[in-house]
Amino acid sequence: MLNLNPADFKPLVWKKEYESGHPLMDEQHRRLFAEVNELLAALRENRPKAEIGALIEKLFADTREHFGTEEALLSEAGYDETPVHALIHKQLLQKGARLVARFEENRLDFSEIFLYLAKDIVMDHILKIDIKYFGQLDWATVPATWQTRH
Repeated sequence: MLNLNPADFKPLVWKKEYESGHPLMDEQHRRLFAEVNELLAALRENRPKAEIGALIEKLFADTREHFGTEEALLSEAGYDETPVHALIHKQLLQKGARLVARFEENRLDFSEIFLYLAKDIVMDHILKIDIKYFGQLDWATVPATWQTRH
């Protein structure tokens, strides 16, 4: 256990270079950044466990939704590595489920959950793995319904 303090972490900042070029995917990525920052603020303010738990649950639900959307978009765009990408998503969600269970059992420290969300999901996955396909895909091949779906 790292035992880091919430004050040790800085809020995540969305930058234009993080954009995939697909409006829905970028909207979801920005929302995940905002939700991680909201969780960080709640942890810094030492809000009640129930409130923090609700933020964690929402973030995991939105992450699951985003992964499903992303996999469908990648498939529609003809991305050859979609099955591998889906496996990475599955592994991240399994790790998240284990952390949620530990949180509910009061066996999870702040640093573990925040590092999973900020580092594993945002920094390592979105900004290192997802970014690899951003320049490879022609989003114009994705049906228009994906372009405007919310």
